[in-house]
Amino acid sequence: MFKLLVKYLILLSASITLVALFTSARVEAAACTYCHQEIVNSGITVEGEPFHVEHFMCANCLKPIGEEDFYKDNGRYFDRNCYENFITDKCKYCIEPIIGKYIIFESEIYHLACFDDHIDKKCLVCNESAVGGGYIDIRKNAVCRRHLDDVLDCHSCFSYVSPALDDGSRRYSDGRVVCSKCLETAVEDDSQALTIMEEVKAKLAGAGLVIDREFKITFVSIQELSKLSSSYQRDQLGVTRFRKTEMLAGLVSFQDFEIFILSGLPLPQLKAVLAHELMHVWQFANAPNPQDLQLCEGSCQYAAYFVLMDDNSEEGQFFSKFIEQHKDSNYGDGFRFVLEEVNRRGFKLWLEYLKENKNPPW
Repeated sequence: MFKLLVKYLILLSASITLVALFTSARVEAAACTYCHQEIVNSGITVEGEPFHVEHFMCANCLKPIGEEDFYKDNGRYFDRNCYENFITDKCKYCIEPIIGKYIIFESEIYHLACFDDHIDKKCLVCNESAVGGGYIDIRKNAVCRRHLDDVLDCHSCFSYVSPALDDGSRRYSDGRVVCSKCLETAVEDDSQALTIMEEVKAKLAGAGLVIDREFKITFVSIQELSKLSSSYQRDQLGVTRFRKTEMLAGLVSFQDFEIFILSGLPLPQLKAVLAHELMHVWQFANAPNPQDLQLCEGSCQYAAYFVLMDDNSEEGQFFSKFIEQHKDSNYGDGFRFVLEEVNRRGFKLWLEYLKENKNPPW
């Protein structure tokens, strides 16, 4: 589960002073702060400093401000037009100038009203503000501290899901909860999934990873997958089983491959899982066994990452980043080690390394 404690800060614009009106009066025997010449007739006094009227100028356009309202920022004076259009920050939401109080949230600046009405994260359970005392998931869904234990987790992306399932999320018959975003591309038809598998297989073959062994693929529930993966690293998304039968004192051998994939995965995740399991088939058929687990799973994760490289959809990029940021030693660190090796050697030479080695080069 990905949880990010979000803090926010309301700041007073202490360095930005709106001086509503200056003093406009006869200034006798005073020297202009700008030109240092005596002010003979009427002048103006701004924060105790005397100026000729024409010498109290905007620091941006250098035109006299005259007797108009002005702003002070870091010791410099600006007329209203220059300050609002060229100097002050703009609200990230409405793009209008920031005047007075504002809020900084996730490195962006907002008017207080824009933040409260449009940006403030509301708890999925109680709809109260979760900013400053709650958690934000990787999809920017929020939950307050009081209801952290009440929200559900999407099985595919681990984002928060309201226990009411009132946002388009769904609970599958096997008990999995899937968020509305993952459901948008969920592949629930086995024949469609098989077509996608052939596309993934062809993409891997184009990179030199040719799967030339027959195998069976079955789409299963979470309970079925759990039973199948009881003796494997359990990622609850896919399992590849390999059986080798030898006859006549090893002179004749048979290899049997079977892939089991969790049904109903979102399309980019399905592609990644299929590539991962196809890589396992290739490893069983071509590499010495048993391989170091980090080497084995890291290489499979690279295959998953590879098939998503040219997927520019929002979800494709989301699941690519998911692979990049995986925390597990084998799936995460292993992938990052393999990625470095592939970038250095090239994918085809990396496959040659796998054919000859049980242990990683790192």
